[in-house]
Amino acid sequence: MTALFRRIQPPKTFRLTVALVAKYLKIPESLILRFEYWQNVLFVQRTDRGGQFVIPI
Repeated sequence: MTALFRRIQPPKTFRLTVALVAKYLKIPESLILRFEYWQNVLFVQRTDRGGQFVIPI
């Protein structure tokens, strides 16, 4: 598994975008002010709710 992980290099090939985050949360893109992604947590700053922590599955 680690050899495969090193070969595909997910941090270089997979980028989170506002569109992907909005689709995951099932909200319009216009509600997202900004987002930050840490090791296992996604933080989304929304205009309607404020900050929201999301643990991706």
